[in-house]
Amino acid sequence: MPQPKTCFVTVEGLSIKVIFSRRKTATIEVRHGEALARVPLRTPAAWLIHFLTQRAGWVREHLAQQQVLLTEHTINPWEARCLPYLGQSLPLQVVAGARASSATLTDEHLVISLGRRSTKVPEQLTNELTKLWLKEQANDYLSERLDYWSAVMKLQPSELKVANFKSSWGQCNSRGRIALNWHLMMAPPEVIDYVVIHELAHLEEMNHSARFWALVHRHCHHVDQSRAFLRERGVWLQWR
Repeated sequence: MPQPKTCFVTVEGLSIKVIFSRRKTATIEVRHGEALARVPLRTPAAWLIHFLTQRAGWVREHLAQQQVLLTEHTINPWEARCLPYLGQSLPLQVVAGARASSATLTDEHLVISLGRRSTKVPEQLTNELTKLWLKEQANDYLSERLDYWSAVMKLQPSELKVANFKSSWGQCNSRGRIALNWHLMMAPPEVIDYVVIHELAHLEEMNHSARFWALVHRHCHHVDQSRAFLRERGVWLQWR
């Protein structure tokens, strides 16, 4: 029977997702509250169990740390009555019984109008309208930042797509298309710029080599802080 490409292994009470692939080394990480191991194809079962057992303590510690971050940074505009927006806390004003559902930015609030004909519960409708509004802002803001840094770095992408990735803030493919996650609109402007610079740098270096990072650091002076910020807020990507 062929070996599965993915399976779950339980060691010391921990459920760890294991992905088999054409790689030479074994690694383990904790992302978005899930333990994930990547191992070579045809890894012996006994060796795999030993590898995971050795790292069970590390996994448990990092799962606990991420649970704190999940609790601290989970997005629920209905409950919080505010929304992270460009690094600031944007107050929400929810208005029930409106003629139509909408989201409108004023000088002081993001006004969420709940249409009286909607069959959705208020929490669901509030969160959906908030996400829709953020996506609309992303289309203009991310395009403007990409145009700006493209001119500065003299690197021209073939296309920009505002995306809804589950596990990444941005991507650049070999055809020069850059995709940026709309969730970035909740981050401070300097963090957004870091992601834009990062993806543009891939137009010149399609890897994460020393030359790639040198190019990123040449244009961004807050790389480490931005990466730490995004790591801590990976839970934002689960708000879909």
